[in-house]
Amino acid sequence: MDPGSLATAAATAAAKALGAGLFKSAIPSWRWIYETIVRDPKAIRKFETWSETKAARHHQDKIASYLRSRKCASLLQMMAYLEVADHAQYQEVELRKDGEEKRIRRQAERDQLEFAFITELARKLRMTIKEVDPIAAPLWQTLCGDIAARTKAGLAKGEGTNQRAMHMVRVMRPVGAPGSTTKTSAATLRAEIPLSELMADRVDVLHSRIREQTRRQYKIVEMPHSTTEHFSSVDSVYVRRTLTMLPESASAVRAGGGVSGLRNITEPDIADTSCVVVGNPGAGKSTFVRKSLYDSSVASAWDDEGPCSIMIELKNYQDNSETITGALAREIARLLQEDVTKDEVVSLLRSGLMNVVFDALDEVANLEGRRRTAKAIQAFAFNYPLANILVTCRIETYSSAPLERKEFPVYELNEFDRAQVAEYSRRWFTIVEGSGNRGYAVSTRFLNQTDHLRDIRSNPLLLSLLCLLQRYDGAIPDSPSAAYAACAELLLIRWDRLRGVQLTVPAENRLRRLVEELASFFFLSEHPRDRASERLLRRVVQAAISRIVVADEESNHELEERFFEHCSGRGWVLTQFDRDERGDRVYGFAHRTLMEYYAGRYLARNARSTKDLADDLREMIVSGRSLVAPDVALRAYDATGDLERCVRLVANSTTEVAASTSLALFLLRFVAREDLAWDVVKLVFLGSLAVVASSPDYTLRQEVLAYSRQFSNRTRGEAERVLAEFDADGHHYSAMRYGAAYVLRIHETHPEFVLHNLRLGLTTISSVISDHGPGVFVAVPVYRPSSKQERSPTYTVGALVDSLDELSTTGLFPASFSEFAGTVGSDMWRIRIPNKVVAQRLKDGLEKALSSEKSAWRLRLHHWELQYEVSAFYSLGCIAAAALWELGSSFEAERLVREMWQVAGLPRTCDLSSIGGLGECLSELCARSGASRRGEDMFDMWSDSTISVLGVTTTTSRKI
Repeated sequence: MDPGSLATAAATAAAKALGAGLFKSAIPSWRWIYETIVRDPKAIRKFETWSETKAARHHQDKIASYLRSRKCASLLQMMAYLEVADHAQYQEVELRKDGEEKRIRRQAERDQLEFAFITELARKLRMTIKEVDPIAAPLWQTLCGDIAARTKAGLAKGEGTNQRAMHMVRVMRPVGAPGSTTKTSAATLRAEIPLSELMADRVDVLHSRIREQTRRQYKIVEMPHSTTEHFSSVDSVYVRRTLTMLPESASAVRAGGGVSGLRNITEPDIADTSCVVVGNPGAGKSTFVRKSLYDSSVASAWDDEGPCSIMIELKNYQDNSETITGALAREIARLLQEDVTKDEVVSLLRSGLMNVVFDALDEVANLEGRRRTAKAIQAFAFNYPLANILVTCRIETYSSAPLERKEFPVYELNEFDRAQVAEYSRRWFTIVEGSGNRGYAVSTRFLNQTDHLRDIRSNPLLLSLLCLLQRYDGAIPDSPSAAYAACAELLLIRWDRLRGVQLTVPAENRLRRLVEELASFFFLSEHPRDRASERLLRRVVQAAISRIVVADEESNHELEERFFEHCSGRGWVLTQFDRDERGDRVYGFAHRTLMEYYAGRYLARNARSTKDLADDLREMIVSGRSLVAPDVALRAYDATGDLERCVRLVANSTTEVAASTSLALFLLRFVAREDLAWDVVKLVFLGSLAVVASSPDYTLRQEVLAYSRQFSNRTRGEAERVLAEFDADGHHYSAMRYGAAYVLRIHETHPEFVLHNLRLGLTTISSVISDHGPGVFVAVPVYRPSSKQERSPTYTVGALVDSLDELSTTGLFPASFSEFAGTVGSDMWRIRIPNKVVAQRLKDGLEKALSSEKSAWRLRLHHWELQYEVSAFYSLGCIAAAALWELGSSFEAERLVREMWQVAGLPRTCDLSSIGGLGECLSELCARSGASRRGEDMFDMWSDSTISVLGVTTTTSRKI
């Protein structure tokens, strides 16, 4: 072994731990850190104690192996957590109380981690702790020193997000098991594992066996959708995927539809993170997960003792009655065919030796169930911070039950691009044709024949079916809808014919109807399910046959047998999952997308009325149950009913569309592909405008822009009409105005819409003040198209005035008010009041807060912990009083000042009989409330009539 490799391994271990901790919510950074490490071949051998120990040169291999292991990385990751928690930038938050006690506790945790490191290294070298301590202790200090330096530098550069860093602080707080009165930190729990030699050995054995069994289970795959059995290694079939890191909010969306911070990445980039992967139906999420499981079980140059991974299929975790650790123990026992205890699972998790995959959150049957499952996953992640967690979900369902974005960044599994389609088809045809040259030729022809179906073939599931159509038909359907129907038909009916098997159900139309009934039972019943026993399914089929089939046509019992044999044996409809407690076989649909396809056909065929169908589809879309079934139902209904009326009823109203991001997205995409009347297009467009104002969904914003461009001649005029006619007051109309501004691309220039950007996280308070002045938080100019501009601009009250109502109701300063007060500072005196309406509304809000028992006590001047907020409150009050006086409402100005004077607790009375006395009172109130000297000077000059507080605030307002 090269003498420098041990030093390299040590530096890599520190860098990797730092990457897994500080940068866990972003693209892992430890690889580039590794590349910048200064490698000193003699670094470790410079330890004076090296030559005095029994750690001879050949022990370097074992030391390096341990340094690359997940065990070592987990200890160092805990050290990185501790470093962040103790960093000066966060001490004020975490150590405000009992600071010394917490510092002592953290030092004890550091000592525990060091002892765990020495113990584990001694076990690895088969030496005693006393023998290994002289080399292990300085090695640990070197690693920790590297982590401390890199943590400090990384935080200083902003490379670790504040949210992630604060999460580390929270993780390091003591936590207790359910029902336990004692609390222990995650660091201590990790350090305690090597203290029990029996448990440590058991953990090592389990870890090794799980990796081996996972590798065996996922190494060989059957070629999807081929007419004969083709087994091949997963690496020869699988096409590497790309993912898009979705923005945390709409703040990533910029003018021109561009995105800041939106990145395309590859699979290895998320291998060391906890995250959510979303994708469209048939996008290959489950295949992606299984390849990830296989990859994690294979030793790599980076990590030859990496963590094992276990998958929980969430469709088997419907009622949340079992803990996640219990479910993991059950899955491991099934994999290894031996009993595994929860304590053993917990030890694997706390050692950082196990990662967990939660597959298909969307397959938890109902919305409340999905939300409970999401909360359970978040609690699990908090209890076991060293475990990387991957959650998969359909993209249209995820927004209804999301996980915390700061801890679980969201990546979209991209559809195949042309290069990936070409690679997949070449691999597919090479395997089924048995010849590389012939496979390449056929795949080339296939790409040319499917060029008009680029949207469909980019979906991996549909691509594999199109490959099969090409293989045996030599032709491809000429339209997208025909291609979709052909794929479903292929799985249901033509599959047997292509394999030379006689169809057991003679009437094809009857077969389709019966499959629709099965899909309805699974997907549309009062209690939807993914699986059912054979006994129950046969009863469902019998009931369907009695309704569909004429009694004397043939034996219903014989038809039931034929149908069930076809669907469960080789029809790619039903697949057996298990047996129930009675021993009956348990079946479910082989492809969820196929189930939803036939459920959609069932809905269209059996709709009692157009309104009933529309109501059912709307509920399905809004709840996130499916977008496939409503799309299929509408297209099937088009052949027999009034499609435009049905779409209009699904949308129902602009308010209904505005209330649901998923409904707006569905309708935008559906209407864009259909030739519908303008009133339907307009209804969907107006509803989507309001959604843009309330939703951080990047995909929705892009769809709205694409929709407006497609119907540009009319949508632009409609957006201008909204801005010209709709009032800025009222939540719904205000939201539609913002959506119209977004379509017209003026949402980043006019103050009315810039403030809405602030609410969405698109900009910052400091940027708004710099560009538009602080007055826009009190009085907001209303935008009108050039043809409707008035000589005197119209104003509506700003966010600060609205926040005063919250202060009087709750007794607490809203976060928006506190942030404004801390940012504006002395710029408060640039605020001007444009008219009497704004002055009156501001005065009413101030008086309401002053008279409320909940808020008045907070406004007394002894609340120095609220100094910025109290100062800002009285500064606004002084400006409002001066404005009222100038506007001729001297009585109201005097009353407001007296109320402020009384609540503030000032000792003497004030003379309000003249403008000079009022100015003196306002100047003193500014001084007593902690406002800047500029406030006092302002009201001295105001009382001399040198300046006015009326007018329009601008970025160039004259400064005092």
